[in-house]
Amino acid sequence: MKYAIRAVKYFLYITVIFAAVIWVFSCVLHHRIVTAPAEILENLEHGLNSVWMILGVFAAVSALYPMMGYMRRKLDFAGSIEDVKPTLLAFMEERGYEFEKETEGMICFRLRNKTSRISRTWEDRVTVSQSAAGLEMEGLRKDVARLANGLEYRVGRGE
Repeated sequence: MKYAIRAVKYFLYITVIFAAVIWVFSCVLHHRIVTAPAEILENLEHGLNSVWMILGVFAAVSALYPMMGYMRRKLDFAGSIEDVKPTLLAFMEERGYEFEKETEGMICFRLRNKTSRISRTWEDRVTVSQSAAGLEMEGLRKDVARLANGLEYRVGRGE
């Protein structure tokens, strides 16, 4: 279910940005503010068919992005969440994340900056969970890669 919600969010996000860009281009071409959809469509090579083709591409990209954009990574240090909790809380605070919630075997963080949260379509949660293999971090691929490397370095140095 989480996958489908992410795909729909990305589809809407990309579509809104695309619509805004096309509208700005149309206004520039007409040298005035364009309000009629027909005037916007006349700037596209194939009119309304262009819109359907573009939306199809957006749907395909949105369907694939959650699979490629999110990851779960095992952290390369031993211990439990309780063992590293003070270090983890300080580290995430320094990186702009705030504590969201904690359940048994899992702790969640969200970005503090509202602009960053909006740009990530509110899919900014980073979760550290206890598994049989050790600790795992889950979230956006670029955030998990950056945060996991930094946390492993911090814990490895014993701070």
